Amino acid sequence: MTTHISTIALLLLVPALTWTTPSAGALRITEENDSFVFSDDEYTQGLEVEYMTRWKDDKRTIYALRNQFYTPEDITVSEPQPKERPWAGLTALALRRQRRYTDYTRTLGLTVGALGEWSRSGDIQTWVHGVVGSKRPKGWRNQYKGGPAANIDVLYIVPVATHKLDGGLQADLALTGGAGVGNIYTYGETGVIARFGLHPPAHSSSTVSISNLHRLSLYMFTRTGVKYVLYNHFISGSLFNGGPERDQVPVVADLQAGLAARLRNAFNSRVDLGFKWAATCRTLEYKQQDNLNVFGTLQISIGTDF
Repeated sequence: MTTHISTIALLLLVPALTWTTPSAGALRITEENDSFVFSDDEYTQGLEVEYMTRWKDDKRTIYALRNQFYTPEDITVSEPQPKERPWAGLTALALRRQRRYTDYTRTLGLTVGALGEWSRSGDIQTWVHGVVGSKRPKGWRNQYKGGPAANIDVLYIVPVATHKLDGGLQADLALTGGAGVGNIYTYGETGVIARFGLHPPAHSSSTVSISNLHRLSLYMFTRTGVKYVLYNHFISGSLFNGGPERDQVPVVADLQAGLAARLRNAFNSRVDLGFKWAATCRTLEYKQQDNLNVFGTLQISIGTDF
């Protein structure tokens, strides 16, 4: 498991450290993996690479490439496991438009890609496990046969309270709300983000100029969220062509806690570096599920104006 984590971390760091054109915007790489919290169940892997343009008139565009997949706990079983999570994968491109208003930030996104066999998630996992010396997955033939994916999503972050302390410390609270429609997920969600630390970044345009004055940002955060899920492809199978499915639980809650840091003009350059680590605990997503879903997130950002 240590080898697995080290290899993933190296895969994240290498492309990030080669980013040398800060004037163009920023690169952000996010890896979600149950191995980060020493688990091996439910949510297995999610990797997203984003290019973010610089903010202009409180607007920016984000282009992303994402692969995520789920497997049963025992990946060496080749036969169907009806009481375990189905084998399922997604490979997709996303276009997001983010805008900061005086009192909130809104992100509107479009995701298009491939589900099931079309996503080639089985090939990706088999290759990665071969590189790191992990067990070979044997059950991908049980996944959905494949098809297109499309989703539209919106997320709002609304700061509601800020308390400044001595030494640049700050505690703040923000509410979140969002929704998504498509054949990946259809849902509505709400949540709360709490942060405490040194110069956390702005949630809205009214505090951007203040937060950008400080070279170092270092803070702890928690996020709690509740999602009402009408449809989840990774649990319920395809909307049109069937596939493996489980009895979906409509209300799912997340509890996340983590640490984030940002250093401006790192190593006497014009490049900023950002780092975020978090652990997430998710409640049951289907009725046959035995354990809560626990996974970690590692995010590295490099560039300017992210």
